[in-house]
Amino acid sequence: MNSKNINEHIKDCTERMFEQLLELIVTQCKRVKWDTQTRREYLLETYGKRSLQVLSLPELIEFLGYLESLPTPLSSLNLSHLSKNIKISVGKKKSDSIPF
Repeated sequence: MNSKNINEHIKDCTERMFEQLLELIVTQCKRVKWDTQTRREYLLETYGKRSLQVLSLPELIEFLGYLESLPTPLSSLNLSHLSKNIKISVGKKKSDSIPF
């Protein structure tokens, strides 16, 4: 490979990495229920930038790590299968309730 081919290869790899990071970030934003406005405010406060497209690769990686560290909101979890097994006792002594 000559230097031109190497540079093209590096550019292609960098672009693919950038696209993959953007996809992962969008997925994580959906998971934590961040809308565009919330994401924009965080980017402005943290990086002084309004858009993912202007973040550097290290900034994108850092932002993805931050999003991955956030807990999934309870409203996003599918807990319907648990409700069938939970019985709530009202007006009974604690010893009469069914543990869950």
